[in-house]
Amino acid sequence: MSDEQLIENFEALIEQVSTHSQTKVGPFVTGCSVYCPPSIEEFRVDVTPFLPSEEDVLEKKELAKQVVDDMIKKSTPEIGDDLLKTLPTVK
Repeated sequence: MSDEQLIENFEALIEQVSTHSQTKVGPFVTGCSVYCPPSIEEFRVDVTPFLPSEEDVLEKKELAKQVVDDMIKKSTPEIGDDLLKTLPTVK
């Protein structure tokens, strides 16, 4: 795998994992180790260049929430709005 492909994979992985953060304080991912069995070598990776901004993470969370909200409204239009009011908001 080329260096460029590895970088793209790290960017995509860190971006996806970061969207699962339950807090707005600091980065969700703070470190990373890479290894490839059967080798016992482990490589520490500085994830700082791959971390998305807090705004990007919040934007993706809001977009994901909107998709779920739309699915609820389409599947149960008669109770969709009432159900959506009971769900917690994305912070």
